[in-house]
Amino acid sequence: MHIIKKIINRIYRIQSKLKSVSAKYFSAGKINHDTVYDDNFWSSLVLFESEGKWSNDKLCLFAHFDRNNEVSDRIYYYLKSLSDAGFDIVFVSTSSGMPESVRDKLIDIVSKVIVRKNIGYDFGSWRTGYQYAGDISHYLSLVLTNDSVIGPVNSLIDMLDAMSSSKFNVWGVTDNYEINYHAQSYFLCLDSTILKSDFLPEFMSGIKVHDDKQMVINEYEIGLSQLALSKGFSVGAYCMYDDVVDYIMSSADEYKDRVSKGKINSTLWLCDVLLSEFKSPFVKVELFRDNPHSVDLSGCIEYISTRSDFPVDYIKEYTR
Repeated sequence: MHIIKKIINRIYRIQSKLKSVSAKYFSAGKINHDTVYDDNFWSSLVLFESEGKWSNDKLCLFAHFDRNNEVSDRIYYYLKSLSDAGFDIVFVSTSSGMPESVRDKLIDIVSKVIVRKNIGYDFGSWRTGYQYAGDISHYLSLVLTNDSVIGPVNSLIDMLDAMSSSKFNVWGVTDNYEINYHAQSYFLCLDSTILKSDFLPEFMSGIKVHDDKQMVINEYEIGLSQLALSKGFSVGAYCMYDDVVDYIMSSADEYKDRVSKGKINSTLWLCDVLLSEFKSPFVKVELFRDNPHSVDLSGCIEYISTRSDFPVDYIKEYTR
């Protein structure tokens, strides 16, 4: 059964890729992937926009997609946790057929709902949310996140409190050395110093529309951290990769082989260590859905089931 689920998910990802390619065409004509488009282009993709309700000192831009035009209970749980942590949330969905009833439910939780055409991956959604949030320089921090995670499993507020006094201008829950050093963009926080600079206007205005997901990762996920470093800002993570490796080499023999052969993506290889020892709030959906390296997930599932308040029912679709 698990193999069948994997095959179905792979077929879906191929279909999504083809859909993304076909989405190169919109009312104004064919999209040029070498062109930097202005605000008018991104506005032309917006199908629905709610009024804004701004009351907090932190801002979150949340990128969402659901093939069935729904918002799962898992996502509502995450949004409620962000709201409880003091965030204004701009929820940007590329589920273009989202019904009014779902939009209305979201409006009760978040600050602003935007539904747009499925063009530009998450960075296209964050670019749109950034544009529609207006002046954000007064916020204490900005978080870019998406629906690719399960959680918070551990306390989101504890992590935010711990990182509020960190030395980092840009930080993620985890960092990664694959291709080039970067804070991983499933949860990426920018502090007030960087929000008051010209960094975000420069970065956001340079986002292009790419169909190739790896190009998006190279130019924007990795590119954001590398641009920040080039401008003298500090970049890091709550669960620093080097600290995770140091812990494993000193006290976790069963993982030494994994980290001794080169830099790896800790979210896909070391989930139970991140949860139990470093109190990461999140598990990647990809790990439960695909488990690309066939690691033993029993420790992660046991942790969520017995040591977390996260509703275990929300992961049953991935762990049957």
